[in-house]
Amino acid sequence: MLKKGYYPGCSASGTSKDYAMSTKKIYEALDIELPELKDWVCCGSSPAHISSLLLADALALKNLSLAKEQKFKELV
Repeated sequence: MLKKGYYPGCSASGTSKDYAMSTKKIYEALDIELPELKDWVCCGSSPAHISSLLLADALALKNLSLAKEQKFKELV
Protein backbone atom coordinates (compact mmCIF):
# COMPACT_ATOMS: atom_id res chain seq x y z
CA MET A 1 0.00 0.00 0.00
CA LEU A 2 1.24 3.45 -0.91
CA LYS A 3 1.52 5.90 1.99
CA LYS A 4 1.41 9.72 2.01
CA GLY A 5 1.34 12.08 4.95
CA TYR A 6 -1.92 13.95 5.51
CA TYR A 7 -1.98 17.55 6.67
CA PRO A 8 -5.63 18.34 7.41
CA GLY A 9 -5.20 21.93 8.49
CA CYS A 10 -7.72 23.61 10.75
CA SER A 11 -10.52 23.72 8.18
CA ALA A 12 -10.67 19.94 7.74
CA SER A 13 -11.76 19.55 11.34
CA GLY A 14 -14.13 22.52 11.16
CA THR A 15 -15.83 24.10 8.19
CA SER A 16 -14.52 21.59 5.62
CA LYS A 17 -15.29 18.28 7.33
CA ASP A 18 -17.13 17.00 4.25
CA TYR A 19 -14.16 17.80 2.02
CA ALA A 20 -11.79 16.01 4.41
CA MET A 21 -14.04 12.96 4.55
CA SER A 22 -14.28 12.85 0.73
CA THR A 23 -10.52 13.17 0.39
CA LYS A 24 -9.91 10.26 2.76
CA LYS A 25 -12.47 8.09 0.93
CA ILE A 26 -10.88 8.78 -2.45
CA TYR A 27 -7.41 7.89 -1.20
CA GLU A 28 -8.80 4.79 0.48
CA ALA A 29 -10.37 3.72 -2.84
CA LEU A 30 -6.99 4.26 -4.50
CA ASP A 31 -5.38 2.06 -1.83
CA ILE A 32 -3.28 4.94 -0.50
CA GLU A 33 -2.83 5.22 3.25
CA LEU A 34 -3.12 8.75 4.66
CA PRO A 35 -1.73 8.87 8.21
CA GLU A 36 -2.17 12.33 9.70
CA LEU A 37 0.90 14.44 10.28
CA LYS A 38 1.54 14.40 14.05
CA ASP A 39 1.74 17.69 15.95
CA TRP A 40 0.95 19.82 12.89
CA VAL A 41 0.41 23.54 13.37
CA CYS A 42 -2.16 25.84 11.82
CA CYS A 43 -0.91 27.33 8.55
CA GLY A 44 -2.22 30.74 9.60
CA SER A 45 -4.05 31.12 6.29
CA SER A 46 -5.00 34.74 5.71
CA PRO A 47 -4.29 36.18 9.18
CA ALA A 48 -0.63 35.15 9.10
CA HIS A 49 -0.12 36.41 5.56
CA ILE A 50 -1.65 39.76 6.44
CA SER A 51 0.35 40.29 9.62
CA SER A 52 3.72 38.82 8.64
CA LEU A 53 5.08 37.07 5.57
CA LEU A 54 7.84 35.64 7.75
CA LEU A 55 5.25 34.11 10.09
CA ALA A 56 3.33 32.65 7.15
CA ASP A 57 6.50 31.07 5.78
CA ALA A 58 7.58 29.82 9.22
CA LEU A 59 4.25 28.06 9.84
CA ALA A 60 4.43 26.26 6.50
CA LEU A 61 8.06 25.34 7.07
CA LYS A 62 7.22 23.93 10.50
CA ASN A 63 4.74 21.50 8.94
CA LEU A 64 7.16 20.54 6.17
CA SER A 65 9.85 19.96 8.80
CA LEU A 66 7.48 17.70 10.75
CA ALA A 67 6.73 15.76 7.56
CA LYS A 68 10.44 15.20 6.99
CA GLU A 69 10.98 14.10 10.62
CA GLN A 70 8.09 11.67 10.28
CA LYS A 71 9.61 10.31 7.07
CA PHE A 72 6.82 11.38 4.72
CA LYS A 73 8.14 11.83 1.20
CA GLU A 74 4.84 13.39 0.14
CA LEU A 75 2.31 15.44 2.04
CA VAL A 76 -1.34 15.81 1.02
